[in-house]
Amino acid sequence: MTGLVAKMVPFSADDMEGPKYLRLLVMGFNKVGKSCAVISTAPKPVYVINSDQPDALEPVLRFDRTFKHNYIDSSQKMSDAIEVARQLVKEEKVSTVVWDTLSGFSPNLELEAFASTLTGEGKEDGRRAWPVYRKFLRGFIGRLFKLKCHVVVVSHYLDVGGGGEDDKDNNKKVAKTGPGIVPMLGGASRAEVGGMFQDVVFMEKRLTGPGVEKRFFVTGIDGVFGPGCRSMPGNMDLPADVSEFLKRAIEGRLPSHGATKTATNGVSTKPPTAARSTVAAKPMVKVV
Repeated sequence: MTGLVAKMVPFSADDMEGPKYLRLLVMGFNKVGKSCAVISTAPKPVYVINSDQPDALEPVLRFDRTFKHNYIDSSQKMSDAIEVARQLVKEEKVSTVVWDTLSGFSPNLELEAFASTLTGEGKEDGRRAWPVYRKFLRGFIGRLFKLKCHVVVVSHYLDVGGGGEDDKDNNKKVAKTGPGIVPMLGGASRAEVGGMFQDVVFMEKRLTGPGVEKRFFVTGIDGVFGPGCRSMPGNMDLPADVSEFLKRAIEGRLPSHGATKTATNGVSTKPPTAARSTVAAKPMVKVV
């Protein structure tokens, strides 16, 4: 009896190049300057998908006026915005896509999921709605990760209490806060979404002197915030600068054949040159 022949070839560990682009989740309390820090320091050019509030990006203008953006408040508009991002990346007009904020988009998606899964009597049914919510949320993040550019997602961190208590039917609930949890999302997505990212950081604003404020990315698991980074070892407080984070991620890779290739041909902070597309783009969302 002949053995089966595998239709794949194993690769050497030294051939691993590491990720070519950032897949970064930035969490933090409200009004600590997440949008300003991320958008103004990310590798440029930057396209922002704003799902927070229509005027949420106005404070960023004090630091940067070069980014493109769209405001979205529905799953259809989110899908359209991702298509805009895909076209901009294809035309080499964007190096970083920022989704600001994941937590701001969650309530809109939740309403849509429950409205689309009403029972025959017109009642809401979480057993039907939450899988729809989860499918769309994971799908949007997955589509963003297919883009050949850096992707940074911003989300508010709000401690709303709750530690995974059972509901009235004795079904175990997903904790609302804690290590590995992305608060303000619905259902199992709170525990799943963080694991989809290569790096998760918590942003803090601190007084470093009389009247002097500085912002930092916390990279290690500490307390209930639950950050963690594959791109660099240990627990560190880094300046809240996306391009600096990218540089340290490259420098922090272990020396190997793959790491050498990545450092020279992999992740890059250099903005691409604008190129004319041979295909006319027809996005449903107007970029402003």
